[in-house]
Amino acid sequence: MTDRLVGISVVGHGKVSAVPDLVLVYVTANSEASSAAAANEQASVAMRAMLAAASSAGVADADRRTLSMNLSSWRPDVGRPMVFQANQRLLLRLRDVAGSGEVVQAVLVAGGNNAGLDSFQLTVEDPAPYLDRARDLAMADARHRADELARLAGREVGYVLAVSEGVGGVGGPQPMYRSAKSWVESGDASAPVEGGELEIDMSVTVEYAWAD
Repeated sequence: MTDRLVGISVVGHGKVSAVPDLVLVYVTANSEASSAAAANEQASVAMRAMLAAASSAGVADADRRTLSMNLSSWRPDVGRPMVFQANQRLLLRLRDVAGSGEVVQAVLVAGGNNAGLDSFQLTVEDPAPYLDRARDLAMADARHRADELARLAGREVGYVLAVSEGVGGVGGPQPMYRSAKSWVESGDASAPVEGGELEIDMSVTVEYAWAD
């Protein structure tokens, strides 16, 4: 007896496009000081100003979420004083894609030199309908591939033995880091944001029995 597949196994791929309707912005407040209290206070002052700017720009309470707060220390060299670093990270969900650049500009300027931009990601709030469509296309692609391989082998495809799904996803830009100072001085302080289209993909592995 053998455990080998008696039939054919193929991988199907499906891809659809979607217009982004949501921007995920990850911003930070960072500070270094000679004491833990001073570092934490400086970061907190910057973060409070950034939160106020986000609120003034129309970002709802539900679309502002603190992700993390960290406090670390190290000694630059033997005999030198300890340095303390505080970091606070915030997620902003911006629903006006075209105006998101202006919101980011306002938030970073409010945080001053303690502010940083970790990531700016275009996405869709509800990817489920797009993933469903991509899955349909992936299954159709799998059947097409199976039929072609069966034809080349002089056989016919039968019923489905098993299906497994790959991880689908929404394509988007890679994370980035910029300080507020570099953002402003670069000349693209309130750069326009073009949503364009995102690619949403899905893959399936399908095993078919032979019909004959």
